[in-house]
Order: sequence, then C-alpha cells, then structure tokens
Amino acid sequence: MDGFQLLSALRQDKKTSLIPIILLSARAGEEARVDGLEAGADDYLVKPFSAKELKARVKTHIELAQLRIDLAKRVESTSQELTAVSGTLQKETEVRKLTENSLQESEERYKTLAKVSPVGIFCTNSVGDVVYVNQRWVEITGKEISQLTDGWTTGVHEEDKPHVLNVWQRAFDTCQPFNLELRFRLPSSQTIWILAQAMPNIDKSGNLVGYVGCVTDVSIRKKLEVERIAALTAAEEEQKKRNVEAEEHHNYLQQFINMVCHEFRNPLNGIFNNIEVLTSGLEKRQTRLAKIQALSREISDLEMENLKDDQEAITAIDICAKQQKNISDDILYLSHLEAGRVQLNQIVFNPIDILKQTLRIFKTEMSKKGIFSEISTSFQDLTVKGDPSRLQQIFTTLVSNAVRYTEISTNAKKIILHMKLSEQVGEKVILKFQVEDSGVGMTEEQRSSLFLQAKIGQVKTHQEYTGSGLGLFICQQLIELMGGNISVESQKFKGSTFTFTISYKMVGGIENSNSLSPMGNPHASPDYTKFWVLMVEDNLVNQKVLARQLDGIQVNYKIASNGLEAVKMSAEKEYDLILMDVEMPIMGGLEATQIIRTREHQQGLPTVPIVGVSGNARPEQISMAKSAGMDDYIVKPYNKQAIYAVISSTLRMKMGS
Repeated sequence: MDGFQLLSALRQDKKTSLIPIILLSARAGEEARVDGLEAGADDYLVKPFSAKELKARVKTHIELAQLRIDLAKRVESTSQELTAVSGTLQKETEVRKLTENSLQESEERYKTLAKVSPVGIFCTNSVGDVVYVNQRWVEITGKEISQLTDGWTTGVHEEDKPHVLNVWQRAFDTCQPFNLELRFRLPSSQTIWILAQAMPNIDKSGNLVGYVGCVTDVSIRKKLEVERIAALTAAEEEQKKRNVEAEEHHNYLQQFINMVCHEFRNPLNGIFNNIEVLTSGLEKRQTRLAKIQALSREISDLEMENLKDDQEAITAIDICAKQQKNISDDILYLSHLEAGRVQLNQIVFNPIDILKQTLRIFKTEMSKKGIFSEISTSFQDLTVKGDPSRLQQIFTTLVSNAVRYTEISTNAKKIILHMKLSEQVGEKVILKFQVEDSGVGMTEEQRSSLFLQAKIGQVKTHQEYTGSGLGLFICQQLIELMGGNISVESQKFKGSTFTFTISYKMVGGIENSNSLSPMGNPHASPDYTKFWVLMVEDNLVNQKVLARQLDGIQVNYKIASNGLEAVKMSAEKEYDLILMDVEMPIMGGLEATQIIRTREHQQGLPTVPIVGVSGNARPEQISMAKSAGMDDYIVKPYNKQAIYAVISSTLRMKMGS
C-alpha cells in the first residue's frame, strides 16, 4: 500500500478522517503537489526538506487539526440544536394545524346546528350589538341581521318593549341570564308570541364577551292557553249558571212545598175545628139521650146504634185528618233538614220528664186500645243541657208507630220506654234510649231497609198498616245531628225495640223546663162584647169556623177576604185585634201588615195587635211574619183552645190598659 492508498483509507474512516496528513515525496513540481492535495493530504513536502521546516509544518497542521475538531464539534452541537428546534417547530405547527382543524370543525358543527335548530339563535358582542343570527331567527322574526337597528329587541311589540328593555338591561348590567315571554310584531303587521332566553358568555378573566340567546315561537301554545282559559271561564260561568238554576230550583221546590203544606193545612183547619163542633154536639146528644133513657127508657136501640156510628165516623175523620197533618209536617220538616236549616236549642231539662210527657200524650189512646205502658230507668234525677223539643219529637214518632203496630198485635200489648247512662266523660254524657213494643214486628229485610230514605214507602209494614215512613227518617237525621245513632231489633210477630243514643252536657241540679201550663177556660173570661176583631181570611170554610169560635166568646168581628180589604177596613174603623192570614189573593197578609204598621207610624196611631194565622209553618216564615210587624203567630191547623188563648191574652191586655 503506497502513501496515496493509505491517505485514501484514513480519510474514509470517520475516526481518522480529521487527522492531519502531510505527504513526503521526492516528486517535485506543481503537478505532484496538486495530486497529493487532491488525494486528501493537508500538505505536501518535497524531499529533501529541513527538519526545521518539517517541525514548523507539523506544528501548524496540529493546531489546524485541533481547530478543525473544535469546529466540527461546534457544528455538530449546532446541528443538534437546529434539529431540536426544527422538531419543536414541527410539533407546534402540527398542534396549530390540529387546533385550527378542530376550531374549523367546531365552527362548522355550530353552523350546522344553528341551521337545523328549531329555535332562532342570536349572538351579541360585549356592548349588546347583534353579531350573528341563524336562519330560523330570520324565519321567526322576519328580520335579517342588518335590519336589527335596536339589537335583538327590534320588532318587539310596543306595549311589551319597555318591560323587555328593562329586563334585558338589568341582565346585561349584572351578567345574568334572562327568560321572558313577549309579543313580536312581524313585518306583515302580524303579532306572534315568542319565548326569549339568553345566557352571558364570560371569558377566563371574567369579562363579558357577549350574550348567546334563542327565541321560540310559542304562539300556538299561547293560543291554546287562551282557549283553555276561555274554556275554563265558560265552564265556570256554566257552573255558576247551573248553581243559580239549582238554587232557583231549590227555592222553587221550597216554595212549592210551602204552598202544598199551606194548602194541606187550610182545609185541615176546617176539618179539625168542625170535628170539635161535631164532637161537642154529639156529646150533647149523648147526654140528652142518656137523660131521656133514664126517665122513660123509650130510646130505641137503632137510635143508640146510629149515635155510636156517628161517633165512629167522627173518630175516623179525626184519625185521617191527623194522619194528613203528620204527613204535611213530615214533608215540611224533611225539606227543612235537607236545607240544613235545623238549629238545636241548648236548654237545661230532665230527660225523664220528656218520657213522662210522651206517655201522657198517648195515655188516652193507649187506654182505649188496651196497651200497657211504663218507664224503665236506672235513675230519677238527671239534668242535662240540650234540645228537649227534638227529643220529644223523636219519642212522639217512635211511640206513635209503636201504638199503631201494637194495636193490631195478638201478643200482650205493652210499650216500655227505657233510659240509661251509656257513657260519661267529664261533663259529657251519652244517654241510651229505647222504645220497646210487643207489636207485629218486622222481617230481616224490612228491618235492614227501614231507615233508607230511598226506600221510604216500600217497607211492607208501612204499606200494610199505613204511615209514610218519613217520620223514622227524620228521627234518624235528628239523632245524627245531635251526635248519636239509631238502630232497631225486631222479630216478626214478636215486637220491635228501637234504640238510639244522644250526647248531652250534664249540669248540676234538676230543672224541669217542660212543665205544662193549664189552658184557661175561655167561657170564664171577662165580657168581650165591647171588643172588635178583624178576621182576614180568604177561605170560606175557615171564615165560618173562625166566626163560630169568635161567637163562642161573644166578641164582635168583621171579615176581610184579602189584605187589601183589611187595609181599607182597618183605616175606616179602630179594631182591638186583627187575625191575619198570610197567603191570600190580591194582597197577602205580610204586605197588608207592613202597610198598616207604616200608616200607624206616619199618623201617630195606636198599634193594633196583629196575629198571623197561616199554614206556613217554617221557622223562617214565622220570623218573616214577625219582621213584617205581626205580634204573634198561630199555625194552621189549630184547635179552638189555641185561638182562645191568643184572643184572651190580647184582649185581657186591652182590658188592663
């Protein structure tokens, strides 16, 4: 291997490529020198050469080689740095491209969503100017972004705009979202309803960038709401109308019941009072015939039989009339219960007195029918606070039924009234009452349906032995109203026991609030011949009955057939008493009373006593009569003792004055 070959090998090896190489050769000349340098030598030295020159060149090339090595290292380091920077730049470029692509995709996605969105979208900048709207916004509002001179509120209905601007400004100033419904006027002048909602767009520093909002056309919903409200209003009006109609129907029904009961009572008044006349005449005939028979014994059996038949006929008429009166009372009281107008009095009384009084009422009837009666109680003295009249009404109904069914029984006839203490808590006591009879009894089917209002009149017992069944239902309602309940135990052909409880407040001591005042004898009253009574009655039968009763106490009277006649006659003559019917043609008794009272007040005249005499028996009707100016009130049908008592009381006061 010659020098040129070695030179080539060293230069090709990276480890030796930077070593300085000086070619030493005997070839002289420029051409040889160029060949050596081109081959890769650092220098070319021609032999012979001096040692000093060689040393100088070696030293120089060593220094150059060192500089070359340092330069190579610097170049390599710089190259590495450049490579690293280049990689970083490349990565940043790639990230930037990815970010730009992502933003572009997001923007495209946002634009796509905005295009297909069913709501109108708008965006504002930090000062509230609209910078973007989607196509749906244009479709809903009919306004392009260039037409929004007042921002997104452009087109808001003039009546709604002040409120909308106030809400928008308040939200904008406080960076808060807002949500409101408003009317929007389209370019076609049509008005629609929209729902506007917006949220603030805040950057990382907490600064407001703008608002992103949407609008939704809610016109259909608002229309449905208006229609719904209109339908509800119409339904309410219809319900009110129905309520008014129901109230009118109820009032009409009450008036009809009042009229029917009044019409029932008018003829009953004549029947009862004529029964009294017939009974009185029959008693006189019996007395006269008894005297004749005692003297001559010439009274034929036929005449006595006829007298007995007359007595039975009068008794039958009396029973029928009383039954008719009971039905009328039951109907009237039932309507009163259903109207919720029954009020309970709070009076101190002894319940035992009510039981005794009930048996006294039926004493004569039970004696004639051979029915034994008694009271069974564990105590004698008990004073409570409650409504004695309602307890009396209940016992009267139950005992009346017991008498009716015991009369036709084949068993030993008896009726027993029981009373005992069921429960006591402090001052509150629950009393247990029973009405036991030995009558015909009931089957289980009859017993189970006895108190059902829907089956009134369907119970066979009532169909067979008369009775409307209303009385028992009214008893049940009254007992429940007083905090109790009623039940019945019965066996067919063995009798029945009605049991009911009532809650009372117990008080100390005994106070009998039901003591009866004996009725005075009208014929023992003073001379009434100087007094004048004005009878105001449109019914001819009742006129005759009342005239006969007034004749019985020898009082002077005149008759007016209606209220108008009464007003005229009372102006022409001074009367000591006016007996005033209420329901009359031309002018009723209430109106006539008011006119008379007004005239007395205006002319300074003395007040004439006016007593109402009518078949209207409701408490509110009686109250209306007294409010009109009547001093007292008698309900038809009445007996002569009742009318005598009122007349006697009034005329006695006149005599005393």
